[in-house]
Amino acid sequence: MFDFFSDMIWELRGFDSAQIRAAKNEKREARKKARYIFSKKAKIIVITVAAIYVAYAIFSIAAMWGHEGGSTQIIKNTLTAIIAVFVIVCLFLQKKVFELLALAGSLAFAVAFYLLIFI
Repeated sequence: MFDFFSDMIWELRGFDSAQIRAAKNEKREARKKARYIFSKKAKIIVITVAAIYVAYAIFSIAAMWGHEGGSTQIIKNTLTAIIAVFVIVCLFLQKKVFELLALAGSLAFAVAFYLLIFI
């Protein structure tokens, strides 16, 4: 419905509305092709959660440093923080191969986090 009004505005300004609509569709298709696995919002959420976990892991490692029996927690937090940083870097690189690696890293993080609970 609002396409009519936008077309009229473009026509009044002296532009070809069909050409502008085609350019907008090309941009939309390019955005769809750029998104392979993670959408932009999903990337933001994953990066935010991973960054918060890395901060938590650093503080946890600092708190456990030098305590008896804290070595297993230090190893757990170090391993999962490395995987989280890997996922963050892969998502920032914005290529399809790196998105696949980020997905694999996310799954590895979940598996490692679950399995390391029992240590």
